[in-house]
Amino acid sequence: MNCSACGHENREGSRFCEECGAPFAVRCARCDTELPGKAKFCPECGAARAGAPAEAPAPRAPISFASGRYRVKRLLGEGAKKRVYLARDERDTAWQVASAVINLVLLVSVVVDHVLFPAVAVAAATH
Repeated sequence: MNCSACGHENREGSRFCEECGAPFAVRCARCDTELPGKAKFCPECGAARAGAPAEAPAPRAPISFASGRYRVKRLLGEGAKKRVYLARDERDTAWQVASAVINLVLLVSVVVDHVLFPAVAVAAATH
């Protein structure tokens, strides 16, 4: 990559010119748009800036359920509340079942919103 200030040939991926010290613009790896300042994501295509975490890794699929009785074959689908997996019964391999795994973060949120807050309100009202 050539420096626009002095023309020096620099190593690919350099942030500053090795000859004159001029900064190079950071460009999006997906669409080649120049990224402004300390942007973590490209304003054009939404790709994560190189070196920035794109997103949290997807949760790993369970291997089995019910102490190994049902072996997971694949993910059938997911929503905001749960993930549903296709599993095979290890005792009778002809049987297949769908098993739902509830999102624990959502479950905690529901417990806090619908159990703890009303309990606090009732406790405050009775004292």
